[in-house]
Amino acid sequence: MQRQLACLMAIMVCGGCISTGRPSAKLSAPTEKQSVYVLGVVPSTNRLTVFPGNTSDGKFNRSKLLPANFYGNPQGGFIVGKAKAGQTLAVIMVRVTANENDILGWDFKPCGNLKTLVFEAPAGKVVYLGSIQYIVNGGDLDIKYSNDLEQARRYLANAYPALESHLEQGSFELLPTSQSCSSVNTIYVPTYTPR
Repeated sequence: MQRQLACLMAIMVCGGCISTGRPSAKLSAPTEKQSVYVLGVVPSTNRLTVFPGNTSDGKFNRSKLLPANFYGNPQGGFIVGKAKAGQTLAVIMVRVTANENDILGWDFKPCGNLKTLVFEAPAGKVVYLGSIQYIVNGGDLDIKYSNDLEQARRYLANAYPALESHLEQGSFELLPTSQSCSSVNTIYVPTYTPR
């Protein structure tokens, strides 16, 4: 019951929010206390939630105290997020919507032994993690990983010009999370294609 009330409060506070954590196009290169990450995402109707947390026992544990670092659709095929240097972050939900402006959609969350993208935010760097394609396949979400650093660089040159010359290749791990598979109205059956 408490979880349902918390969700209702979040919806009331957020209202028509469709994104949070998206930096301004005037974003400058990060200081040593900051990190900027770039992730390719297709199609654009997929809305990602990236949360901070920590890893232990080979699993990602979402922070219960910190808010989502990023929630929103890709713009131009990419999401760009800004994090505190040294933070561990993970994609903990993908909302598949009919179009970019829809608020409602199907939520896919990694739980149990299912894995998700987990990465460290390196101090003072702008990193391209890679690109993800999400494909709804019946009740499953097929996930394909790829890498195109030059495409990410071209995107930044137009959308975040102050970051383009700082971009470098980053990395991530695929780890399970400590999320429970028992929530109602959520589909939890992603399948993965290796990079």
